[in-house]
Amino acid sequence: MDHSEIPVNPPCIKNLARPDPVSFGQARPPLPAQVGIALLALFVLITNILLLIDAQRRFQDHKGKDQISLYEKRFSQLRQALKPGTVVGYFTDEAPESGDYVRNFYLTQYALAPVIVTRETDRHWVIGNF
Repeated sequence: MDHSEIPVNPPCIKNLARPDPVSFGQARPPLPAQVGIALLALFVLITNILLLIDAQRRFQDHKGKDQISLYEKRFSQLRQALKPGTVVGYFTDEAPESGDYVRNFYLTQYALAPVIVTRETDRHWVIGNF
């Protein structure tokens, strides 16, 4: 086999005054850019801390004043009077197919758990929610 037809590139002379950036890794950004990035990160951190403090303060101000907590408070004495596992009926003046009926029925079940609340009214105890 004749290898005289294979082209051979002459050795290239590298510029030693300017190093190859790939061989030295990535260059760092200039100092003003580094300071800007650090200031931006500090700003974001301080802003998030202030938002967290504000959210915690608002939570403490409204703790126990949401609709579910207030609904649960209405039934607290009844829950203490009934034994766990007692089955009670549920009655209200709302139409059974209305969204308010369903919402209030499930909130009553939640507020009285572990008491069992059913839609039947032929129980020894029946809760009237009006």
